[in-house]
Amino acid sequence: KKTILPSVMFSRLLFRSVLGSRATPAAVGAVSVVSSVSLVVYAKQKTKLDPAAAAVRAGMWDSSLPSFTKAQVAEHNSPDKGLWVVYKDGVYDISEFVAVHPGGNRILLAAGKSIEPFWALYAAHNSDEVREVLEKHRIGNLVVDANDKEADINDPYAKEPTRNPALFVLADKPFNAETPPELLVDSYLTPNDWFFVRNHLPVPADLNEKNWAVDIDGEGIPKKIRLDLKDLHHFPKHTVTTTMSCAGNRRREMQMVGEVKGLSWTGGGIGTASWSGAKLSDVLESAGFNFKSPHVEHFQFEGYDEDPTTQTIYGASIPADIALHPKSEVILAYEMNGEKIPTDHGHPVRLVVPGVAGARNVKWLKSITPAKKESPSHWQQHDYKTFSPGQSWKGADFTRAVSIQETPVTSFICDPVHDAHVYRGDDLTLRGYAVSGGGKSIIRVDVSPDGGKQWTEAEMLPPMDNQGNIVEEQALNRAWAWRRWECNIPVETEAEKMQVCVKATDSANNTQPEGVGPIWNLRGLLNNSWHCLNVNVKDY
Repeated sequence: KKTILPSVMFSRLLFRSVLGSRATPAAVGAVSVVSSVSLVVYAKQKTKLDPAAAAVRAGMWDSSLPSFTKAQVAEHNSPDKGLWVVYKDGVYDISEFVAVHPGGNRILLAAGKSIEPFWALYAAHNSDEVREVLEKHRIGNLVVDANDKEADINDPYAKEPTRNPALFVLADKPFNAETPPELLVDSYLTPNDWFFVRNHLPVPADLNEKNWAVDIDGEGIPKKIRLDLKDLHHFPKHTVTTTMSCAGNRRREMQMVGEVKGLSWTGGGIGTASWSGAKLSDVLESAGFNFKSPHVEHFQFEGYDEDPTTQTIYGASIPADIALHPKSEVILAYEMNGEKIPTDHGHPVRLVVPGVAGARNVKWLKSITPAKKESPSHWQQHDYKTFSPGQSWKGADFTRAVSIQETPVTSFICDPVHDAHVYRGDDLTLRGYAVSGGGKSIIRVDVSPDGGKQWTEAEMLPPMDNQGNIVEEQALNRAWAWRRWECNIPVETEAEKMQVCVKATDSANNTQPEGVGPIWNLRGLLNNSWHCLNVNVKDY
């Protein structure tokens, strides 16, 4: 350890001299390429590297070592319990390494889980030299416990897809998980494996490209038609880049004000992807739909996901004004970020409605119904509605409440995380996202270093268009995707903590409310208050 410390100190000084004002602990952890260099330096000081040998044996079963189950590994997810990770068949204790590695903040996200998803995201670490380093911390093998193998054949969740173990899981059945916020703004498009998952029912186990079809029938449709995936590919392919968010994103902050029903989403129930498929308007035209029908005020959609015990099917609807607007980019999507849509996100085909709450973007699309009324679905009639802060569950009348469609302007600090550490005299770099619904663009993001007394305008990073090109501005009234932002603020306080806040303003000059209290509601939906967090201030 004595031979390691000088190099680590040098690495930290090097990071600060290169990054300057961005050299916060979180920013240091984000520079994955340099981090992997320091990782190799660390290994060379411990032992002579043999990358070729590492490529052969890293992660392979080693009969001389003890075995551990997934549950045992998962228990070691913090510095006090030990930091274990999994790579293929290997189990590794990286506690010692994390203590001296500049990128330790990022590595902690993998504690108790597989490290492979992180290597997929930060490819610089996926090298023979880094695997050699990891193998020096090998403590055992991973075994599949008998309980993991014996899935109940009557369990409707028995055939769920494999998920990224690094997602923050909020519920197993149905599966719901969010992206670690500090990883959200590393790229404009959220990688498919890292995209948040919001399921209401079991994933349709036997649905595939060969047996999928969508039925189109209802008001304005002369004759019911059914389209399969081949039919869908005959339509012009349209691509739209949009941010999709769970209406309950940031619910945890509302739970701190008063009891609400719902999963404790922080700020990771959101993601941006490039979706490709057939425009809804093109599909309707092929079905002979009467675009001037006075009887069509809504479009109802159903998915293939259902509750086998009650035969309840997931459904939702959007107003006809959204579906049929000339600038509408509602699509029946079959690709996500240039690849086939993953199972959890609606494979083979899902509905994508830019600018509205994620709950209306029906996955595993089964039917399209133009209608006079909204969908009769539970999730349209008895959920995803807001109430007065003074309304309790007693007497709450969902039939009179308005269904959520477009989402309000909001923003979030992704990096640093709550209770992170910063040094007095340094600059603190904040990074996050801001987005509004209905195609409204973000015109300004403001950051406060002192709980809202003083404000500094953040720098907004360039957006992408639907073709993946970096552009200066988003399309007028079609700003479907978020704006990432950054801001450096000096750490000048003499206090041991500082409260940093962010708020955004959209193109309609809507801005975020200061606190949760005035917008609190019993379901904990649409929390768009200022996002604030505390940062610990230390002296060198």
